[in-house]
Amino acid sequence: MSIHRSRITRRNMLIGTGGVFGAIALAACGQAMPADGGDAPEQAEEAPQQAEEAPAAESVTVSVRWISNDLTLVEPFYEKLIVAKFNEAYPNIDLDWAGDTYRDTMGQLNTQLAANDAPDVFHNDGVFFARNRDAGYIRSITEYIQRDSALLEGVRGPEFFTDEKQDVYGVSMNVGGAAFAYNTDHFDRFGINRLPAEGIDWNPDDGGTLLEIAQEITGRGANEDPSIWGFFNNKQITFDVLGMLIQNGTNFLTDDFRRARMHEPEFIAVIQFLWDLEFKHRVAPNPDDIEEFNASVPEGTTYHGPFAWQRASMMNLGIGQSGSWGSPDPDSLPIVAVQYLNGPANSVVPGGGRVIEMWGSTEVPDEAWEVMKFPLLDHEVQVAVFTILRDGLPANTNTWDDPRLLERSGRPPREVEAYMGPHLEGLGQYWQVNGVWLEWIRAFRGQQARAWAQEVTVEEAMQEASSLSQAILDEYYADQS
Repeated sequence: MSIHRSRITRRNMLIGTGGVFGAIALAACGQAMPADGGDAPEQAEEAPQQAEEAPAAESVTVSVRWISNDLTLVEPFYEKLIVAKFNEAYPNIDLDWAGDTYRDTMGQLNTQLAANDAPDVFHNDGVFFARNRDAGYIRSITEYIQRDSALLEGVRGPEFFTDEKQDVYGVSMNVGGAAFAYNTDHFDRFGINRLPAEGIDWNPDDGGTLLEIAQEITGRGANEDPSIWGFFNNKQITFDVLGMLIQNGTNFLTDDFRRARMHEPEFIAVIQFLWDLEFKHRVAPNPDDIEEFNASVPEGTTYHGPFAWQRASMMNLGIGQSGSWGSPDPDSLPIVAVQYLNGPANSVVPGGGRVIEMWGSTEVPDEAWEVMKFPLLDHEVQVAVFTILRDGLPANTNTWDDPRLLERSGRPPREVEAYMGPHLEGLGQYWQVNGVWLEWIRAFRGQQARAWAQEVTVEEAMQEASSLSQAILDEYYADQS
């Protein structure tokens, strides 16, 4: 597979732009041009001694690596907005900027970090935060956060990417979040009332309104080819699982990250409920259904699968996933988003965001901080995160009253308020990330897969997942003491 990558430096920017950028370049070089464009007059042999000019500040290069969900948006977002505006504001900092896809960026970045040869600033997935901190791959930016605390007031992100000592190691570029999305065409066709803006109720005992509506849709769509499922459950732990867990009063780990909770009855009940939606109630496609569906349509293996192709009516949907729709015309999908499910314990919703980190061995930390800070503070760049890049809501909540953010985005999810509300009300629950996140979540995924393959019961799978995860946590924290 060929990899398309955008690499932008100040030299590239100046070659591709005229007018203002050309004038800036000339002024920076101290060049005087004749007004009429003719030859410059010869200097007199005995020209008066001119006052010595102060030497220009030395340029510093900062290498940057960024993630894009959709590489077709690299040029309008990065080159024409972030890099161009940064160059205007910081004429003595050159950006060596590379944009790439999430998968390609993460694979290459992890290799670079391990080789101690990484970019000065990189856009990373928040789940790697603690691992990178423990390995010394990233630098604490607490001193910069404290210095610029007044400027950063209202920015969402810095307070999240902290360790137990409240040292800050990253700032967020966007705010992700989940809502409950449904296909209005299906509801209208089957004569089902639209969902209220505050979402619908559920509980793991009898499924609540969620199961009731899902069964009604599935039953009425049974005669269509292929049949329409009432609910699409992709078992994505960020949205489908995490939100239901915290709304049922549990989570993967305890609040101090040291104890696994996957064996708890409340935890098992949620996983069992999701299993029942597929295998007992048959209102959600199971793995065999999805495999059959994927074989029947082009690009059917994309993240949203049957939901994006209008064969499932409802699902938990995260904002900022524009690059993973895969349907032929996502802009025309009749999808409405309402606030997340109302669970039996509380109404907290899952959320997150990608983080900007500074390489632990950078030789230009002051300049790297300016690069990290700039997108967070520039209003137009923040708005463009959602309106151009479509990569989650802006990290700076001070921009959330901009009318451009409240307009329909032209692509699901369109009801942005359903995502804004819980975050503004302090109801966003972020990932429980520690230094062995990859290890304990892998243990959970492996056992979940065994339950979905019906090799073991859900309870047996979660008991084993909890035991394996606890062993991983015990070893990690023993080494930290």
